[in-house]
Amino acid sequence: MNDKLMNDKLMNDKLMNDKLMNDKLMNDKLNDEREVMFFQIRNVDGSLDPVSAGVIVEADGSPRSLRLDEVQVKMLDYWKSPHSQARYPAQWAFSIPSEGIDLTFTSLIADQDLRLLFVCWESAARIEGPQTGFGYVEMTGYAHSMQGQF
Repeated sequence: MNDKLMNDKLMNDKLMNDKLMNDKLMNDKLNDEREVMFFQIRNVDGSLDPVSAGVIVEADGSPRSLRLDEVQVKMLDYWKSPHSQARYPAQWAFSIPSEGIDLTFTSLIADQDLRLLFVCWESAARIEGPQTGFGYVEMTGYAHSMQGQF
């Protein structure tokens, strides 16, 4: 699944989910030539929406879909925006046990709070662990609920 298709899927899922609190999109390229894209949608009650999913692309270009239950994401550190007062995750443990992926994402620049029609946060991230690389993280809904935004 390419970036456009994943982003289109994410937007369509947002439109259909009236309980949306926020989302997180992680996109990375690892030094072993694999690429991973994963998004989480959190509902107002704090639960993760089962539509959360992703894809891993092998070095040979073959893709495999990832389900929510295959991926573990844990927040390790936070940053509070002086602009919006939102508290954003700034470091994550990210693992896909079935693929031998166990990584730490760390935001390269914390102050990436974008105040547009709605507040979002985007940043490049350093990836460390058995695989290394650089990635990109985008988050919405930390300053306020995304319910009714789309």
